[in-house]
Amino acid sequence: MKKEYTLGYFLELKHIERAYKLIKKQIDQDSPLYNTLEFKIYRQEGFGNNFDATDFYERLVRNDVFYYFQNELFLFDYLGVQSAYKIRNYHFLSFQALIIYYAIGLYLHEVLNQYQSDFEPILAKSRGKVFYGGKLNHKEPDKSTIFYYEDYQEFLTKKEEFTKPEDDKVKYVITVDIKSFFYTINHRTLLSIINNNATKVTKKAMRYDENTIATIEFYLKYLMKGNLGIPVSSQNLVSSFLSSVYFAPFDQYLIDNYLNNPKISYIRYVDDFYLIYEVDKVNESTSSRNLIYDIENDISDFLSNELSLGVSSEKGARTKIDDLDSYYDFLTFSSTTSPSEIEYEPVQIKDIAQEKQTEGKSVKEIFTDCIDIIKTVKNQLSGFDKLTIEKRDANFLNQILINEKVRDYCKSTEALKLISDEKLFLDYSSLDFVLVKLKVFLHLISLEKASRDYFHSLLVKEGENKRNLNQKLMLIERFVLQLEFLSNKDPKEKTILKSDLQKYKDDYIKIVEDFKERQPKNLYAKLVLKMLDNNICLTNFQPIYDSNRLNLVANTSLMQQIKQRHLNERLDSYNVAFNHLLNEFQNLVEAAYFNGVKQDALEIRNKLIEKKFKVKEILLVSDFFKRRNQNSISHSNDPELGFWGVSELEYKEYKDKIFPIMTKLNTIR
Repeated sequence: MKKEYTLGYFLELKHIERAYKLIKKQIDQDSPLYNTLEFKIYRQEGFGNNFDATDFYERLVRNDVFYYFQNELFLFDYLGVQSAYKIRNYHFLSFQALIIYYAIGLYLHEVLNQYQSDFEPILAKSRGKVFYGGKLNHKEPDKSTIFYYEDYQEFLTKKEEFTKPEDDKVKYVITVDIKSFFYTINHRTLLSIINNNATKVTKKAMRYDENTIATIEFYLKYLMKGNLGIPVSSQNLVSSFLSSVYFAPFDQYLIDNYLNNPKISYIRYVDDFYLIYEVDKVNESTSSRNLIYDIENDISDFLSNELSLGVSSEKGARTKIDDLDSYYDFLTFSSTTSPSEIEYEPVQIKDIAQEKQTEGKSVKEIFTDCIDIIKTVKNQLSGFDKLTIEKRDANFLNQILINEKVRDYCKSTEALKLISDEKLFLDYSSLDFVLVKLKVFLHLISLEKASRDYFHSLLVKEGENKRNLNQKLMLIERFVLQLEFLSNKDPKEKTILKSDLQKYKDDYIKIVEDFKERQPKNLYAKLVLKMLDNNICLTNFQPIYDSNRLNLVANTSLMQQIKQRHLNERLDSYNVAFNHLLNEFQNLVEAAYFNGVKQDALEIRNKLIEKKFKVKEILLVSDFFKRRNQNSISHSNDPELGFWGVSELEYKEYKDKIFPIMTKLNTIR
């Protein structure tokens, strides 16, 4: 395989160095935004302290050798709980995998740099603006904007500006719901979009050609196990950027077909977009309604046909704004403080809808109103139906976290007494109560000892039954992270004693270890256990090759066989993986005894006899080649026998038996 099909063809050392600078900036944050499972593990492993970019690039990246070292580069995909009744797929990238993913992302950001510079003023003059929750700086990544709220604040301001009611005007706000957006991004379409928009000069200079596209597509396929989509993990700036890039053709389509009309404006935050159409009140008629309907269908058709995105017309929103009441209602019900979930910062996100809700109220009154909302939710526990919370109430509860004065008041004796007197977080037995508004509820639970102890005892009790393990894992993870954050952030206040926190963690380690025994393939349990106990090893991969050998030009073919084998193992394509395993074995024999000259099965068998291999080893190799010939992706040598596919179990049996022989061959130079 030619070098053109490796990352080293287009990625340079500088891209690895830049990726590390960006990730280090994120690891070094003590913000609650980065108080996550992933960054907790990265910090425990000490990845933010030192990293030899040159060694990493030369040893693992230049020739794609990293595909072999699965003890360093790996990705866990696991089911996590997003809310009380909703689960979603998450991805944990090892630090090394994240370095490479970020390096590719920063490379692609640079490839598109000229396009973005040229396109942004075109969009701005057309009354349009797009955001993705960050601002990458590929030249100086440590100067990138890594906090979503800085970008989100500008998005809110634009939304308020474009939808503000005007005298004698009616504004219609149109949006559609994209189904599982991050999980349905087509890699080939994404890379084609980049290719179609980058300038020829840039592509030539940066080697963004068919070889590079194929190599990146292979890497994304490897990460996502052959599925569509890009990694979904906390504060993943590259995924946010790439997901926004995916909408570039849509942005251009709107400019060409709608934004040339001065009465139409457009804003987008990743896949959350609003098209605002303004008409004179005197001209408002059925024709306006029909036009809105046509626009909705047109943009849905474009997203479906051109970007292969699933669109839910039922969940799409159409809002009419003709006075202040309808304006504030729209801002309230379209508000999401974060792309994923509410997080808090010592920076107030200015939102006039929230200001309207709290207008004229004291901090105590705001807090009391929040308590009343929580009591209303808790009262639903006596019923049968799923717990619900009105969008307006859910947004109002955000005051607990994003309003600094309210957040400080939560820690006051008066506030804690109210939580205690109301038994707000006592006497419940359903975990979905906490999941209704997770961040807010966990924050309040963590501040008050009785509530904290009760929640802990509930988790321990619920850990005894075998249902909803991922829900319990997520609550353990988030609760511990919240307690550690409070303990480290305010050590003098002693909200929670370190001894109490350690007791909690010891109890949770026992629970999660039990979860692992029940579900050995539950990767989420392994990650949570690692978070609780840094001595846990996430992989048990034992390499038989060293990177020096795999980097040799003479072993390019060997490395490509290994690369393809690992990919197809991840894809559960054991027929294909079996053939690559045999080719890998054959390559080792030919290198050891035949100076790399290709040999057939009989010659290899005879050589092993000559070299005094054990009888069982020789018979295994003979059987190995015969089984390959009956593999359903190979030509069958016995038409009467036919051919049949290699199952996972059969593949692993052959692999376990042939690996000791390969290890022996690998030592022969």
